[in-house]
Amino acid sequence: GHSLGGLYAQACARRRPELVTGLVLVDPVVRGQEALLRRHDRLGAALLSARQNTLPGAAGRELRASVGLQAELAALPVYERGPVLTLVAGRDRPSESLAFKNARRTAMREQTLQYPQGELIEIEDGGAMLHEEQPRAIADAVLRILQRGGPATPASQAEDRSMRLPVVWRTR
Repeated sequence: GHSLGGLYAQACARRRPELVTGLVLVDPVVRGQEALLRRHDRLGAALLSARQNTLPGAAGRELRASVGLQAELAALPVYERGPVLTLVAGRDRPSESLAFKNARRTAMREQTLQYPQGELIEIEDGGAMLHEEQPRAIADAVLRILQRGGPATPASQAEDRSMRLPVVWRTR
């Protein structure tokens, strides 16, 4: 789950842990992030508020509802069945204040450590759009979870094999 998707991925894992092997959170929104923004970065808070109030349709509703989702997430039991890998961008957004960046990193570390199998992984060459800038690092994290207990296969070695395999959707 990237950004807001990290909240949804965590909520899914907490609600239905039997369906989840592990989580890869990609520079996710942390619980209380909006409050951190208001406390440490007034310009960023003003920009977020403007986006929440002007973004049309489903995107605007989703952004406004994220605070409620964060509260719901905090009330659910912690996911304990598998690893939770949190990939963090090594390069910061230039528009964010240093105080907010530091507070968010601390909150991300604390959020990761609440999971018994949580691990924070910094992607040094990654920025705010890790999924576009460093897709191989994300693929490696996903493969690590899927191959848990076995030898890790880097994404570069798994690509040829994965392109030959059929996609199979399973429903319960």
